[in-house]
Amino acid sequence: MDQQPACDESDDRQPDAASIAAVEETPPEQAPKLALPESVGLEILVVLSVGFIPALSLWLIRLTGHATQGPISSYPYWLDAVTHALAVFFELTIVLYILSRSGESWNYFGVEWPRGSDVPLGVALLCGLFLVWAMWWAYADPLYAILGGEDAKGMMPRTVPDYLFCVPMAAIGVLFEEVLFRGYLIARFTSIFRNPLESIVVSAVLFGLIHAQYSVFVIIEMIVTFGIPMGVFYYLSHRLWPCVIAHFGWNMSLYLRALE
Repeated sequence: MDQQPACDESDDRQPDAASIAAVEETPPEQAPKLALPESVGLEILVVLSVGFIPALSLWLIRLTGHATQGPISSYPYWLDAVTHALAVFFELTIVLYILSRSGESWNYFGVEWPRGSDVPLGVALLCGLFLVWAMWWAYADPLYAILGGEDAKGMMPRTVPDYLFCVPMAAIGVLFEEVLFRGYLIARFTSIFRNPLESIVVSAVLFGLIHAQYSVFVIIEMIVTFGIPMGVFYYLSHRLWPCVIAHFGWNMSLYLRALE
């Protein structure tokens, strides 16, 4: 009877030299890269278009001389306020829809429910903005003399009904601008530039440019006295509602100064 050779179950096959070389040449698994180029770049372009097309239209109207004291200053102020508020509401709706489809959480863009501390923080931020503005005007007279400013009183409310209409207009306007320039752009630019300071400065410059219908001086003023301080506060706190409150107080102070 033939004896079968015993099978050595513990026999482990040794890899040959070619297998070892193939394993050594296999590149290590790379970490996934940040998906910025096309999808996020197009998203930023669309959002900026929504924010800048109306402002660009006002600027072109000023350049062509069709208006000297506001885009539709020949109409009653309440009509100007209503049309502006409706236009900004639709802009805000579009931007919020884009944010909801971005794949990021609302908190990523600073959009969250208000907190009780937002009001005192907003008031403190507004006081800080007034302080920066006062320091700016202590040295800005020569620049103002060179570049000139813009008297916007033709666009300002004058009567009690005007002020009743300007409050909701100002509220929806500052909410849109804060979501766009602080909440959205600083978050997206930080992910691109990897540098908070660059993100804050670029968003502040864009915020200044949206006021191009006034003058070059106003653009610079908005960058230095408003855009950069607001951007620094938002980046450090990641709280959007104090920015909205401070921005609303700032705009209402401009309207009240029109009474002088």
